[in-house]
Amino acid sequence: MNEMVKDAMDKRRHDRISAPVRVIAKGQELEAEVWFDIDDISPGGFYLVSDFLFEKGTEFSMVFSLPGSEEELTVKGKVAWVNMTNDNANGKPAGMGIAFDSLDRDEQEILNRFFSENR
Repeated sequence: MNEMVKDAMDKRRHDRISAPVRVIAKGQELEAEVWFDIDDISPGGFYLVSDFLFEKGTEFSMVFSLPGSEEELTVKGKVAWVNMTNDNANGKPAGMGIAFDSLDRDEQEILNRFFSENR
């Protein structure tokens, strides 16, 4: 396992839930909207599967809906870590760990409800 990825995974503060969710990323550093699939999600962020990777620290907005919900969430986040390998030695395909920067009260409530219903 890539040591940088292992360290990032060891520092997790929240449990993860696999969720088939598509995310639209928008930001100043992005020339266009970019679509990603989520591998897993937690109250603090998610793992985006992609060979198209941003640098650690890149900030952008993300729009998505959780499974079973029609409510669209728009959250700000930043790349916390990057996994460049696609060999699955670390259990993850190539992608990025995204940390939410801030969630408003309604967004946090929606996420909390999703996690309490899906644990």
